[in-house]
Amino acid sequence: MMQQMKIKFISLKPVRALAVGALVALTACAQDPVPQDQFYRLNLPTTSNAAGPKFNGVVEVERLIADGLIDSRPILFTASAKSAEVQSYHYHFWTEPPSIMLQKAVTAKLRQANAAKSIVTPNLRIEPDFILSGKILRFEQIVGSANKVVISLELSLKNAKLEQLIHLDTYTVELPSQNASVGSAVAAFSLGVDKILSAFLNDLNGKV
Repeated sequence: MMQQMKIKFISLKPVRALAVGALVALTACAQDPVPQDQFYRLNLPTTSNAAGPKFNGVVEVERLIADGLIDSRPILFTASAKSAEVQSYHYHFWTEPPSIMLQKAVTAKLRQANAAKSIVTPNLRIEPDFILSGKILRFEQIVGSANKVVISLELSLKNAKLEQLIHLDTYTVELPSQNASVGSAVAAFSLGVDKILSAFLNDLNGKV
């Protein structure tokens, strides 16, 4: 009697699965590491402005108004100052929303200039004599053929007791940065904000 031969067929599915898994693992190892998030804050010059306005009373600095992307923490950039397309970085952020960051910058600038005996923000709940408010119109880096930043702020001052507008104007600056890096742009942002606030305070001379 002839013995029957049993032939065992080995499935290749587990082997293929292991090969695919190894290939995926090797591909993942070959990819570049994900960039780390970078955070930036304004660093305005700490110079005083003795010739600036002198407010006779308490000045309250409100949080600036900012719409849409302008008040987001990712830093914005565009291809040119006239471009309609605005983009945001994935790994470069402000430490705070620009509306709060600029409120602090305005407050610090007024205090450095000794513009009033008391310069406060609304959270202190002190009845002010003057209210300084504003709106951020543009706050972005220009990349491409020119390395610079563009800042546009609408700033106003009113007499809180009389409900009377004292001054309202829009201030816009374009400043070059040393290179295309975000760090250089942040340095230009700091200088540009300081220039705008200095011009604003100079415009208030003789009005308060």
